[in-house]
Amino acid sequence: MPLFRRKPKLKQEHKIMQQAEQAAGALLPEYHRATAECPHPERWSMYDSMTAEYEVLEFLRTLVTTLKPDLVVETGDDAHHVTVDQIIRALSEHIEAPAP
Repeated sequence: MPLFRRKPKLKQEHKIMQQAEQAAGALLPEYHRATAECPHPERWSMYDSMTAEYEVLEFLRTLVTTLKPDLVVETGDDAHHVTVDQIIRALSEHIEAPAP
């Protein structure tokens, strides 16, 4: 039997969830390094590394608000449902309550 036990290594998903809990919904600066696709990551902000950037969420919300679609299909894995929340807010701005 070893003298000490190693702590089990935390999975990446669990690290991200802990980070999101600690941030408590506050915007964080993008932490990825610059790439050819994104030469200025410092211009972006995020809630956590599993959801879309804040600016992308605002774009989606504006797009839905402007186009006023009858149907929206969102696919993907948004751990905290932030993208869906933005789409629902945008839809609720122009959807009328059903007649009784």
